Amino acid sequence: EVHVVGFPGQFSSICVTAGIVSRICVQSYNHPSPSPLLTIQIDAAINPGNSGGPAFDEDGQLIGVAFLKHVGHDVDNTGYLIPVPVVENFLDRALESPDGYQGMPCVPFRFQSLENAAIRKSLQMVPQKHSGVYIKEVAKLGALAGKLKQGDVVLQIDGQRIGNDMTVHFRDTESVDFRHRITGAKKGSTTELRVLRNGKEITISAVLPGNTHHLLCPRYHELDCVPTFLIVGGLVFVPLTGGLYEAVQGGDDGMGPASDVYLPGVLADKLWAFKQKEGQQVIVLL
Repeated sequence: EVHVVGFPGQFSSICVTAGIVSRICVQSYNHPSPSPLLTIQIDAAINPGNSGGPAFDEDGQLIGVAFLKHVGHDVDNTGYLIPVPVVENFLDRALESPDGYQGMPCVPFRFQSLENAAIRKSLQMVPQKHSGVYIKEVAKLGALAGKLKQGDVVLQIDGQRIGNDMTVHFRDTESVDFRHRITGAKKGSTTELRVLRNGKEITISAVLPGNTHHLLCPRYHELDCVPTFLIVGGLVFVPLTGGLYEAVQGGDDGMGPASDVYLPGVLADKLWAFKQKEGQQVIVLL
């Protein structure tokens, strides 16, 4: 059971809605986020006025913070909580860092599933023994550069076996996206990977920082970038950032879908690319 507490609507009295935990999943908390995090899905009503408020279990213990509801013709009673472990990790990183909050760790490599038996055979994976994810690209400026290589298969993360469907075990009979083992890592902790390379198993490890330095496009204004521009003869040039993408696609500054301003898919794809060298940027003519 779960009870969500808050002040939705135009009323000053407290409102309590009840439901159950539908599932535990992993998802991005906003669209340009490179760090998908653990999330609790519930069927209790969440409305404007609940966001940032607590949700309790039947014993009155805090289990998470309300932050999102799914609205659409094809969904019903779908709300989301930020779980306590994510909140605690955020507070540790935000309050104890001399440089301020830098973000949660994000996955410094591109990958794909290995549900295809022919691909597993080509990678010299032993049936019943090996499962994992295939590495397509490693961030050149990431913490695993020079350690993890394209063509590797990551079999385990922190001792947990990764399935060919890219999941790891989570509580009893559940499973979730393996990336939560990276994005949920405690500050300063070492992430250990068991890797299959050319048919041989090796172990590599690294401390994954809570920043997006290795990504081609910064994500958040005032965190890893600030608004900058260059005007030349009436033409406005700006770096492509997550904030710009949100403004253009979401219409936060009046340039939304109703206008002629949009980001072509080839530019949107750049949001997920890795830097190839220090100082590299994507500049767009706005």
